[in-house]
Amino acid sequence: MDAFSPYAPEIFEQLMPYWIRDSLAGVPAFLWVYVGLGGLWSLALLPRADWGRRIEVSAVAFAVGPALLTAWMLILGMIGASNEIALLTASNVLIGTVVLALIALGIVWRKR
Repeated sequence: MDAFSPYAPEIFEQLMPYWIRDSLAGVPAFLWVYVGLGGLWSLALLPRADWGRRIEVSAVAFAVGPALLTAWMLILGMIGASNEIALLTASNVLIGTVVLALIALGIVWRKR
């Protein structure tokens, strides 16, 4: 790639401030917690008649997603501390949230 290419990393770093680049790095994780985990669990917890109320579903998703993530991380931290093993890793957190989302998906599938 030549220096004048619009895809050169140096130009990209000059055009985008560091705080935007650092903020965008966390967007997939936030989307997973709020939309993936929270969205599925909000549909699993709410009655089928309330699924059309998008604001209610969003509010429950924004409450339940981070709460489940926090609870799972607490469980990993407490079990790891009692056994003196580092269980609170990114891979264990991701695996746990995927399992929680699959459980919610099964509940939502039965409710449809």
